[in-house]
Amino acid sequence: ILKIMRDDLITLTLIDADGLVIAGPSSGSGIKADSDHRMFFGGVPSQEIAKLNENTIHLKDESDKPFTLLKMPTSRFNWSIISMNNEMRIVLSQQKLENFYLLLLGIGFLLSAAVASIIARIIRKPLNYLMTKMKLIRQGHLDVIIQWNRRDEFGQLATTFDLMIKQIVE
Repeated sequence: ILKIMRDDLITLTLIDADGLVIAGPSSGSGIKADSDHRMFFGGVPSQEIAKLNENTIHLKDESDKPFTLLKMPTSRFNWSIISMNNEMRIVLSQQKLENFYLLLLGIGFLLSAAVASIIARIIRKPLNYLMTKMKLIRQGHLDVIIQWNRRDEFGQLATTFDLMIKQIVE
């Protein structure tokens, strides 16, 4: 247990049903241990923690910083694993996640605006070309030909438009 703990992440303690410490740190933020294998979490003795039915306990250390104890009973033995989590670290992690999500939201908005602009340009260019040719025809220039070698809807529209002008001229 002691090898997986780091001061800045999590503190683990293993206690029995009577609240006596089997394994855990001897001291730390919010933790005090005595020679009788008892431990105090934010002033609350391990005996009281062992008797509580709650699995999540919110406490404060000596400097009034909040921390959370998670109590997980083991199925094989009559022991409980106590995980002490620094709430300030959780809040900082949450703030970092919020900033990351806002950044992703901003990037998504910029990408969608760029894609919308490209699609609008792809549609606007052929439409402007057709509108220019239609204005010429409206001014009386019936010899205008919109010959386009496109295989999309704009090409079909240009071919139909050329046939219509050809029929008007005849």
